[in-house]
Amino acid sequence: MKKIIFVALVFINALQSFLTAQNDTIWQGDTMIVIQQSATPLYGSDFIMGNYEDAIRKIESPDENSMNVYVLSIMKANDAVRMKAILPGLTQNVKFAWLYINPTVRSLVGTSQFKNDSSMARAYFEKSYGECNFEYFAVINKCRMQTELFRDMYWFCGEQEAVWNLMQAQQIILDSLNIITIDSIIAIKKLPTKDKIAVAGMSNFVLCVQHFDKKNFLRYKKYMVKLKKKKEISMMDYAYYIDRFLVYKNRKQRFATQIRIGMNGEVEFYPLKRPGKINAKREKAGLNCSKEDYLKTFNYN
Repeated sequence: MKKIIFVALVFINALQSFLTAQNDTIWQGDTMIVIQQSATPLYGSDFIMGNYEDAIRKIESPDENSMNVYVLSIMKANDAVRMKAILPGLTQNVKFAWLYINPTVRSLVGTSQFKNDSSMARAYFEKSYGECNFEYFAVINKCRMQTELFRDMYWFCGEQEAVWNLMQAQQIILDSLNIITIDSIIAIKKLPTKDKIAVAGMSNFVLCVQHFDKKNFLRYKKYMVKLKKKKEISMMDYAYYIDRFLVYKNRKQRFATQIRIGMNGEVEFYPLKRPGKINAKREKAGLNCSKEDYLKTFNYN
């Protein structure tokens, strides 16, 4: 069995779903590193080091978790045969809508197959989401893929520190590209809404914003407040956003979503505003447990 390292920023609201089978937990600042036992091949290391054929072979039969790496490895390897084979099977998986607006994919499979597969993907999208804008959804969908790509692959980087550091550096580049992309599409198509990109698209948008660097994260407050007021994003998503915003501003958080390591080495919340009323606010926002139970999620002593 091989040890793997999983890194999760505590600002991510999906963190709790990952923390179910850890063997050991280490903290570096506000970053949790969970050491787990796994027999999973370390294809993440192959991908980040450019050994795309090895990554493809190690994945073999891709599942939902490994499909992004598999598809991207095929693209990086310019493997037209594999791309032609896999593309039709993804037309009913909206997580891969980005493939059907991608010029590299078009060049690999040819114009005829690309048009056919893209039309099937669009038809399924329209069946699922009505008259939402496929292109807008696909652009935000690609941004989500990029913001999750290396974060998901931390599972597979093992104890190879050089690979891990390179992975983190490339993730920063992808997040920076997402900022440019999302800024640009907002300038052209205005703010995303559920009518434009569906609830799923709005969730993708929020996840990308959560991973912006501090300056751009703070800059997006005007958008997040507007979307919250118009009920385009959930109160839960807004709670995570505004708490992180307040922490960045050295102010007290409202929903107890942001944690840190205290002076005594224990997990604690960043300062809270009106602690006695927070559980009621968490419940109203759709957060699924009390602040006390939430904090216990991060304690493994």
